[in-house]
Amino acid sequence: MAVRLIRNLGMALSAWLFVPVVALAFDWQPSWPTEWQGDWKGHADVGYSAASGNTENEHLNAALGIEYKIAPWTHQLEFTALKGEENAQANAERYLTQFKSKYALTEVSYVFGALAYEYDEFGGVRERTSEKIGYGRQLLDTDLHQLEAEIGLGARQSELQDGSEEDEAILHGGFKYHRHLSESASFDQALLIEAGESNTYVESISALKLSIVGNLFAKLGYTIKYNDTVPKGIENRDTYTTVNLSYEF
Repeated sequence: MAVRLIRNLGMALSAWLFVPVVALAFDWQPSWPTEWQGDWKGHADVGYSAASGNTENEHLNAALGIEYKIAPWTHQLEFTALKGEENAQANAERYLTQFKSKYALTEVSYVFGALAYEYDEFGGVRERTSEKIGYGRQLLDTDLHQLEAEIGLGARQSELQDGSEEDEAILHGGFKYHRHLSESASFDQALLIEAGESNTYVESISALKLSIVGNLFAKLGYTIKYNDTVPKGIENRDTYTTVNLSYEF
């Protein structure tokens, strides 16, 4: 485990160092809006979640996200946790940590480096670490619609529920769509695809955000997690329905 951890950290650092190297190679010097300078924002969520697939239960979940933007860089850090018990016995336990750095090449394109770690005691894959680099672009940006797409490559280290391990190269694809519904409501859809030789992982997250008062919001979410290769007796698909209170800062 220690050897795997050291290797994962080394690969992650290599991915992050690749971003400024590529950025310098492009030698872009665009003019950036003043409001982008040193901008902090974030959110904290807590609420109820219902799961189906490898577990059938109801439980609590929490999330914290922080973003710091200082042109031309954007750094994002996300934590999510989900835990449930029945008769004093855990029947759901999932943690996810993600870090991403983006370097803007133009006002609509960027290169990125990302690291993610996930632990899911009852899911198709118990433990997964990924390191990725790639290119992203804003495909649509209007008052009502925003659409962003990414493509990249990287590495993934996984431990399945039967204890077997998989280390492989992966291709990364991602889409994020935002729809402004009204002054008090919006819809977001995110799709993540990580394709490797041993397993293809797909994650879809749909969320409806409703304003309550000030910086307080209600969030209704539906997540689908799919692994095409899992140990015998484990389901390929897990789903989570969430109802959260969210405070944005």
